[in-house]
Amino acid sequence: MTNPTQQPERVHWTWDRRRSSNSSMMKVGTYPLSMSREEVEKEVAGTFGGTFLSFGNGRFEYRAYTD
Repeated sequence: MTNPTQQPERVHWTWDRRRSSNSSMMKVGTYPLSMSREEVEKEVAGTFGGTFLSFGNGRFEYRAYTD
């Protein structure tokens, strides 16, 4: 297990199945503070894009559109 005060070296995410649907997937995770919003979005975007619900301080919630 990593130290929660350490910066992640790359984007790390998991999906939140409780808040996903047939056409979207909720991705929740962390990212290095050195990465821009656009760089993180390249890592987590769905087939049809998506939108950040929250982004900042090394954490994000993203709704990825899959259909």
